[in-house]
Amino acid sequence: MLHPNSLFQKYKGKIADLGVINKESIQTEQFLLYHDSKIQIYYAPHNEYINEKASVFIIGITPGWSQTQIAFQTAKNGIGTCNTDEEICFKCKVESRFAGTMRKNLISMLDDLNLQEYLGLKSCLELFDKNKSLLHTTSLIKYPCFYKGKTIMVILQRWDLLIF
Repeated sequence: MLHPNSLFQKYKGKIADLGVINKESIQTEQFLLYHDSKIQIYYAPHNEYINEKASVFIIGITPGWSQTQIAFQTAKNGIGTCNTDEEICFKCKVESRFAGTMRKNLISMLDDLNLQEYLGLKSCLELFDKNKSLLHTTSLIKYPCFYKGKTIMVILQRWDLLIF
């Protein structure tokens, strides 16, 4: 189901109008939700869908650039070809969640915990593939958050930079 406070309808037309999807086209005033002298938060469509039937719930800190770019591309591709906004947002969620090396590392950690055995799976990789209906992912900060233009994940590696 779509999140009750989904902003997708508000940004759908702007996403459809995007040409190339990159930082220059997304980190713009049209997608800016919040900013102060150090922090910027931009809209992205990947945390708009809620899987109410999930058995596994994973919470990240904030979407990174890879997830954001994939979500925008998936939404752009889905607009006009998918039946509903819910379907578009579901695809954004599935395609972008913990994308890249983060997903590989997460699967490895979950397998090390033997979560797959409790779920009757061969590997937690299946949570991102044929058994995606078992998984719901979200973020503490729902939308991509940047500190002085850099992703929060980069900043978290340097605690000394977190002094506001």
